[in-house]
Amino acid sequence: MKLEQKAWGLIAVAWMLIIFGFSAQDAAASSEMSGGIVDTVVHVISGLSEAILGTSVLVDAEGLTFIIRKCAHGFLYFILGILVCHGLSIGQRVSLKKGIWSVLIGLVYAASDELHQRFSFGRSCELRDVCIDTLGALLGIILYYFFKNRQLNKKTKE
Repeated sequence: MKLEQKAWGLIAVAWMLIIFGFSAQDAAASSEMSGGIVDTVVHVISGLSEAILGTSVLVDAEGLTFIIRKCAHGFLYFILGILVCHGLSIGQRVSLKKGIWSVLIGLVYAASDELHQRFSFGRSCELRDVCIDTLGALLGIILYYFFKNRQLNKKTKE
């Protein structure tokens, strides 16, 4: 294994540790973090609607919290998918096999992380979150696949 592959593997593991840290938060800390983000988004939406429409728009904070939390899941695994896929395909095209391995790594980590989250006070383990995480990883891998292979195609033509 090349040194560059090992380095990217360590970066992917570091990202997994960041995800692990979020899952290790108890329910109160997790809600506080989400609440801060939701408050900021509500404030921005209210300010924009006041400036554009001349009136404040009512925002469903509970629904927005759900959306933000699920988008955070997807985003964290979107990045993980890119990191894993890049680590597996340094200097090469992204093959279907490497893409599948990347998705499987994302899926296994998502499942294990949800299980870990179950042991954090007040948190739960949800299949829905595993699906969102895996979809996020898959989208990152697909995006990486197209950009990397497109870049290599340009280099080949030159």
